Order: sequence, then structure tokens, then C-alpha cells
Amino acid sequence: MLADRDAVWGYVLGTRDSARFEQLCEREWFAQLRQRYPMPAADDQSRDARMQRLIHTGYRADADLAAWPAHLHIDLLPPVQGKGWGRHLLRIFLDRLLELDVSGVHLLTGPSNPRAMAFYRRAGFVPVKSTANVIAYGMRLRP
Repeated sequence: MLADRDAVWGYVLGTRDSARFEQLCEREWFAQLRQRYPMPAADDQSRDARMQRLIHTGYRADADLAAWPAHLHIDLLPPVQGKGWGRHLLRIFLDRLLELDVSGVHLLTGPSNPRAMAFYRRAGFVPVKSTANVIAYGMRLRP
């Protein structure tokens, strides 16, 4: 996490094993959340209803990305972008994956985010899968 006394400016988070994360989500989170938040009516398009549908959809590890078993999310607020903090946070996360002997990592972004795509490529990620809405980038950490 990138923060000072006044604010959180960014973070990187993830998991070393997306398939295991899927199992843990189902067992530890989604089952209880589904009981607490029932599926909304089909005509309810509120923000809450959209979130509730995501709970009922759950998280599914993409089998096409199994060669890159870890995944990460990184976000920085605009005032700290372009100053090296993203590379720094990413390096900390990747070093930890290497310590854990993880073979590869992936992340997702939208094709309408060229700045993020350029950042990921500069960091060593390569596009490994794309759809109309999502591009998956992967990085091998060991052979």
C-alpha cells in the first residue's frame, strides 16, 4: 500500500494461486454473502443489485490463464502516477511471488486504458488473451 498520514494513494494486491483463491472465495465468502444478499429482481438495475449479482456469479479463475497462476490488481491515484511508485509496488509483489516459487502472474485491464497497457508492457507483461472488454497480461516468473 502507498499511503501517507493523510491518504491512501495506491495499492497492489493479489493471490499466488487463482484456482485456490476461487475455492476459498466460495467457501469463506460467497456462501455467507449469498444468504445475506439474495438475488435481486431481474428488473432491478441499481448499483446494489449489480453488486449482489456479482456475489451470486462468484469468482471463477480463468482456465486459459493457468500458466500464470497468480493474479494481481494494482491501482494508483492520479497524483502519484508516473512517479515510479507503480513499479515499486509491483516489484515488491513480484519479489514475494518469486520467494513463493510461483511460476507466473497475470492481470486484467480494459482495452480503453492505453496508459495501463503501456505500463504493464514496460514492466515485462505480455498480452496473453483478449476479448472485446478485457485484455489479460501475463508474466513468467520462472521456466
